[in-house]
Amino acid sequence: MIRNLLCSAASVLLVACPGDPEEASGSASGTGTASVDDGPTSDVTLDTSATMSSTSDPTGDPTGDPTGPDPECGNGMVEPPETCDLGPDNQFGTVCTDECVANVCGDGYLGAGEACEPKLQANCTDACVLDTCGNGVVDKGEECDPQDPKTGGNCLPNCLIPGFCGDGRIGDGEQCDGINLGDENCTTVQGNFDGGDLQCGGDCQFVTSSCTDCGNGMLEVGEACDGSALGGASCDNQGFDAGELGCNNACMFDFSGCVTFSCGNNMQEGSEACDGTDLNGHTCETEGFAPGPGIACTVNCMLNTSSCNPCGNGVIDSGEDCDMTALPPGEDVCSELQGQNPVYDGGNLGCNDDCTFNTDLCCYDDAGDPCDNNGDCCGPMNCTGTGGTCCLGIGEQCGNIDANCCSGNCSNGGTNVCQ
Repeated sequence: MIRNLLCSAASVLLVACPGDPEEASGSASGTGTASVDDGPTSDVTLDTSATMSSTSDPTGDPTGDPTGPDPECGNGMVEPPETCDLGPDNQFGTVCTDECVANVCGDGYLGAGEACEPKLQANCTDACVLDTCGNGVVDKGEECDPQDPKTGGNCLPNCLIPGFCGDGRIGDGEQCDGINLGDENCTTVQGNFDGGDLQCGGDCQFVTSSCTDCGNGMLEVGEACDGSALGGASCDNQGFDAGELGCNNACMFDFSGCVTFSCGNNMQEGSEACDGTDLNGHTCETEGFAPGPGIACTVNCMLNTSSCNPCGNGVIDSGEDCDMTALPPGEDVCSELQGQNPVYDGGNLGCNDDCTFNTDLCCYDDAGDPCDNNGDCCGPMNCTGTGGTCCLGIGEQCGNIDANCCSGNCSNGGTNVCQ
């Protein structure tokens, strides 16, 4: 009978079905040879039951949960995109395949509560029931028929006789059977769990390895976080620019403390140097230029100092002769100023506001040289007047040269002084 076939294939049971006229043996490989009363022998692929996770993707989407851990099929914990994981009990033909995918009707494996598989038998419906089931006659491949007066009183809707682990019905001593959890979940079974994925093992007992206890401060499968345990997650690696990542009472990330910067909102944020009119305290002076206007913010929230004036910052920049009190080395006096013709004989070199040399206080000490801009000459020299030339005053030594004297009269009477 079909029940013999199911029992022989369920490797998790590895025992003969009680009440069978003979014991059936099977392989855990997922295929076996079943003997139907007086019928031909046929090879079918067997599958018992599987527990579908309430939070997993039944399609087996390989992307899974982007915030969860990488799945490790066979560790007994359901991790997306897994739909089941019973540890060493995972294998084809049983509750959960060795790829951690739940066996369901139409997957090509005979599972719990299935009388047949459409991919294996032509007379099998999409509900994994023989198309003759329910006609009131126990046909070939059926153990009973709900409409049969003799067998219908103890017959499952799939025309199988209940009473063994893997028949899809919760019997005596069973907590569950395949995908039938009896309306139980992690929060209702013993253990005080808060959530997770309740599974049914090959022995028809609950498997709670994927149930979680949110609030114990320990990061468990199915939890994105638990209290301060964030598993290395932060606002930065969750797609935000800054902030403090939190964890809510459901052990899911709380992003309310995370922020995303938006360049162009006139608010300087995070790594932005500035934003629109918000220069974050930056001025031309703070950036090493002379005090004054000119600093701006680019559309990329970077400082633009191209309009700042370097003249006036006290540092001789490119293109400047000097800057405020800063003069080139060796040119702090007028006589050392390069490129001047004639060369100044003395005076104090200064700096203009436009960072060019100021020679107002530079002077000459030879007769006939021009006076400085203030009408002065170096040493004992006098100036003939505005725009005049330097000359010696009365009583100054003139070297017997009349032109050296402002009066034009250099006495040669033995004194050589201006008269």
